[in-house]
Amino acid sequence: MDERSDYLRADEAAATLEVGPFRTDRDSPCVFYQPPASGSQASAEGDNEHAQSEGAGLQSKQNPSRERRNFLALREGAFGHAVDGCLSSIVTAEDGQHLGTFLLSQIDHWDYEKERVFMIMENVVLSVKYDFSKLQVISASRLPFYGITKLIKGEFVYPRMSFVRKREGMGLRVYFSDDDPSLLSQLNPWSDKIPYWTITSHILYEEYKVPDDRLKLETFMDKLLSAIHGAHSRLHGVEDLAEKLPQIEQQDIYMDTYTNMTAVVHNSQHLGYFKQNVTS
Repeated sequence: MDERSDYLRADEAAATLEVGPFRTDRDSPCVFYQPPASGSQASAEGDNEHAQSEGAGLQSKQNPSRERRNFLALREGAFGHAVDGCLSSIVTAEDGQHLGTFLLSQIDHWDYEKERVFMIMENVVLSVKYDFSKLQVISASRLPFYGITKLIKGEFVYPRMSFVRKREGMGLRVYFSDDDPSLLSQLNPWSDKIPYWTITSHILYEEYKVPDDRLKLETFMDKLLSAIHGAHSRLHGVEDLAEKLPQIEQQDIYMDTYTNMTAVVHNSQHLGYFKQNVTS
């Protein structure tokens, strides 16, 4: 008898189809989403009360610097809009209960740093590009917990001859395939075939010292590991749990970047974050 959850069976059956507005194939459990022009809405039942607490404004010290105030995520109500917008437009009943939302930085394989909303659900984690200016979802990637094969936490390490400035702080790399990315994918800065996410704390936490745990990688990782453990416990039971959980390793995260000066400018000017234009 097949004891897998209905969620897992349905997800596998849809592996070559459109999963709602998400695009996927059999090569990867991670699926990509762009909202339809009609703005169709779907919400996860029972999340409203939790979303209200999750949507509280990001904490900031009194009289913050002008530079820090330029980050649109710090505007009153902006983070709450992001939580509500994600829950209403991309979360489905199959994703399960909403467990937590974080605002972190995601780093692509060309070392471009980008602001992302991460939503941890009972069965999946979502990486969402959210426009804090227009208050709307731009795109999202959805990763079921059963598809995560390995997690690595450590410091960022660049090649010895790299001209890229060393990245401070800790990082988390979440793998959803044991295969290495193809050379073609590595050479393509827009490739969506990279089999991992690389995540770190938001720049507001690292550089501007905004004291909010929802900007902090360690808090996100604790919540993520708890959710992964819970999902596998429900799916496989306690006896087989150790064999089914993804590997968790503590080691350096290698960034294979040598001379991408456009990424250096992009990151130093915070171009991957939603900020207001300042002319004075």
